[in-house]
Amino acid sequence: MTDADIRDGASLTWSSLPTLPPYIVGRPFGPDEAGRPILDIRGPAIRATVNYMLHCVGQQAVAALPAGTPSTERDARVAAAQAVALQQLADHLNAALPDARDHVTGDYLLDEGNNYSFEFDAFLTAYCREISGDPRFDFQAGVTSIPPTIARMARPFSLRQAYNLVPRFAAMFASTDLRVITTTRDSARIQWRDRVDREMPPAVRSMHTWSFCQNLQGTLASLPRVIADQPMAEVKELRCQVHGDECCEWEFRWQNPAQRGLFSARPNGPSRSMSGLLLGEVKHPALTKN
Repeated sequence: MTDADIRDGASLTWSSLPTLPPYIVGRPFGPDEAGRPILDIRGPAIRATVNYMLHCVGQQAVAALPAGTPSTERDARVAAAQAVALQQLADHLNAALPDARDHVTGDYLLDEGNNYSFEFDAFLTAYCREISGDPRFDFQAGVTSIPPTIARMARPFSLRQAYNLVPRFAAMFASTDLRVITTTRDSARIQWRDRVDREMPPAVRSMHTWSFCQNLQGTLASLPRVIADQPMAEVKELRCQVHGDECCEWEFRWQNPAQRGLFSARPNGPSRSMSGLLLGEVKHPALTKN
C-alpha cells in the first residue's frame, strides 16, 4: 500500500455526514425485541462521551467570562452551563424516543451501570457533538475516554504489549471486533469491523460507523500519553468502512520510551492475577464477548 492509497479520516468531517432521522427506531436499552439484554455499548463509554461534551461546555463558559472573574463565580457559571447542556442532551434524546417509558435523565446517562444500543449511542454522540461545538468531537472524546482504572492496569506493560491487549480492553466498553494485525517496538496496525446485529436506518449506520472509527482512533492514539507519559501516537487511516472497505484499519506510531516491559515496570512486575486476566490466562465476564 502506497501513500497515495492512504485515506485521511480527518477529511471526512461531521458536517458532511447525513442528517439523523427524527426517531430512534430500535430498542435503546434494556431487553431487545427478542427479550435479550442490549449490551452493544457499556455505561462507562456513554459517560465518557457525555463528560467530554460537558468539558467543552465548561471551557466555553470560562472563555465567555471577563478576565479576573473570581474562582467561585467562575465555577458556578461552569456548573450552571453544564447543567443546562446535560438537560438539553436529555431533552434531545427524549424527543427521539417515541415511547415515554424510555425517556432518560442526565443522571441516568452518567450512570455507568447502564448499557445501550449502538443506535442510541449514535444519536447521543451526534447531540453531544452539536452541543459541544467541537468539530473533532468524536476523535477528542476518544482521547479522553480511557478511565484511570484502565490506565493503571495498563501501565506495567510496554506500549507494544498494551496495543496487543487492545481487544481485551475494548471488550470492557463495547461489543465490537478489534483485531491487532501486527506490532513492533514503536508501531501497531489495528483493524476494526463493525458489529451491529440490529438493523439501523442507513444514515444512522453511517453516522455510527464514522463516529466509532474516529473515537477509536482517538482512544488508541492516546495510549502512549496515558500509559507512558509520552506524546500521542501518530495515526494513519489505511482503510475505512465508510468508504466501502471491509474494515477500518489504522497504523499507530509512537516514540519508544525507556524499556518498561511486563516484568521490569516494578520490582515484581504486575501481579499474576492482573497479567493473567489481561493475557487470557484468567477468564472474567467483563472481558468476554456477548
